[in-house]
Parts: sequence; structure tokens; C-alpha cells
Amino acid sequence: NHVWVGIDVANYPTTNLLVRVFGGLKGPAVATWAGDVGSVLGEFYYKTQGEGDIARYYEIMSGDDDMYSNADGYGIALQKLPSGSRNWKLSKRIEYYYQNNINKRVTYMCDAAGLNFKKRGRKKGQLTWNAKRKIRSQIRRFAKLWRIHQCPHGWKKCVVPTSKDPLHQPPATRRKPRIGKTYLKSEREYVTNRFIKWVEEHLKK
Repeated sequence: NHVWVGIDVANYPTTNLLVRVFGGLKGPAVATWAGDVGSVLGEFYYKTQGEGDIARYYEIMSGDDDMYSNADGYGIALQKLPSGSRNWKLSKRIEYYYQNNINKRVTYMCDAAGLNFKKRGRKKGQLTWNAKRKIRSQIRRFAKLWRIHQCPHGWKKCVVPTSKDPLHQPPATRRKPRIGKTYLKSEREYVTNRFIKWVEEHLKK
């Protein structure tokens, strides 16, 4: 599913339904990497009541398999094809990608999302300050809104929980949730920095 979504949003980056549902989010981000990483935060406390291991939860929700699939969708859609390929069927484009362009998968993903990075020299592969800012913003937005969206008790109770509703009460280490936020800043920083590190490691290759 990740691959097909990536192909779709790469071809139609401004018309994806999720963009209209989650205001302020960008199509290439929300449909793939920001959605995966943001859902880790959006679901972590809700699913584990804060007793789980966020590192393990990240691996399940945003591990290599998911991220590679996200990148591959963009790669298949945006790759440079040889002359005479204009009428190629999708199956042929996919075959060509995995045989010739798979090593550029993360580059394609960054280009689609407008994430700039150093392309040569000692700092090759490093994301720019603005790119990291975009990543943090998109993950933060998705995490807050996904937390509200998935709540079976309705968005009002999720946003403003009552003292008698234990499902929505944060543990003592958390401040009162606001706009669906039930995770620690340190948890948000962990998943965001882990994603940034993953991207930069692959861009250096």
C-alpha cells in the first residue's frame, strides 16, 4: 500500500484527500513519511497507555520496510527514464526502477517533499535547517490530529478530557493534553530525530 500511495501522491501532490482532511499538512508528507512517523506519537499513549517502548513502537510503525516503500513510490513515479519510455506501462516503470534507480529512493522522496540537502562535499547528505524545520512541523501536525481522528469517543472528549475519563488522561509525567497531544516533548524529539538520522544516512550513500 505504501508504494501505491507514494505513486499516487507523487503524480497528484495537491489533490490528495488527506491534505483536505488535515489542514496545514502537505500531500507528499502526510501520505507517507509524516503519516508514518506522526502516527507513532498519535497512537503510542492511546494504544499502550504510556507503558510501551516507543523505540519498539517506532520500529513497528515506521521501520525500514515502511520507509523504503514510501520512498519507492516517489521513485517509481519521478525517476528519470530512458528515451522511448513514454508509453511504458506501470509494470515496466516499476521493473526499471528496481533494476536501475533504487539507490536514489530517498533522494526522490526528499525532492518530492521539498526537503533540500547538501549534495556534495564533506557535508553531503545533511538536510538543511529549513528541511529539518519542515520535517518537525509536518510530524507534529500529523501526530496531534491523528490522535483526535482515531479517538472512538469523539473529538471533543479527546481534546478536552474529563477527570473521570482515564482513557484520555495523561500519566503524571505529561501535562494536560491540548489539541489531542498526549505525548512528551522528548518522545516527539526522539521519533523526529530518528527519522532525520535515517534520511541523512541514506542520502550520504
